[in-house]
This record gives sequence, structure tokens and C-alpha cells, in this order.
Amino acid sequence: MTRSLLSRAEVAERLSISPDAFRRRYVDLRADGFPAAVFGEATAGARWDPAAIDRWLDLKLPAAPIAVSPAVVVDLSNELAARARRLAEQGVRR
Repeated sequence: MTRSLLSRAEVAERLSISPDAFRRRYVDLRADGFPAAVFGEATAGARWDPAAIDRWLDLKLPAAPIAVSPAVVVDLSNELAARARRLAEQGVRR
């Protein structure tokens, strides 16, 4: 199995910054938990594991909001109201 590693330019692209910005910010990124290069960290030929970068990004980026249609909200509200009525009828208190 061949694993692909990322160059500095490819890492920068994955982070949506320029290669120069990646070079300038690298020390701060590392201090913030950014993964070290798999090999050649101090050389122009440095390579990073894309899975490690994806894990770091997952920790840093907020979760994407879940789109919910108004019909689903109404259905859930109606279901909640129906459950509350059933509990009230059974004499269950909060």
C-alpha cells in the first residue's frame, strides 16, 4: 500500500493559505498542536501525513451546522407536545 504524503505547498493549500504564510506561521502552528512533518521537517523536502493534518483540522474547525427543514421542526414540536400530553394524562410530573 502506497501512502501519499504532502509537500509544504500542498499542506498550505489544504490550510487555504499561501506557502509563504505556512512557512511564516509554522512555529505557531506547531505550538498549537499542528502535526510535525513525517520526515525532513527542516528541509525543503519535508512531507506531512494528510490524515494527521485532517485530524488537527477536525479539532480546530467548528462542526458544520445541520440543516433542518421547517417541516421537521414542526413535526418534532408536535411530537414533543403529544408526549407531554400523554405524560400529563398518566399523571407523570416533571
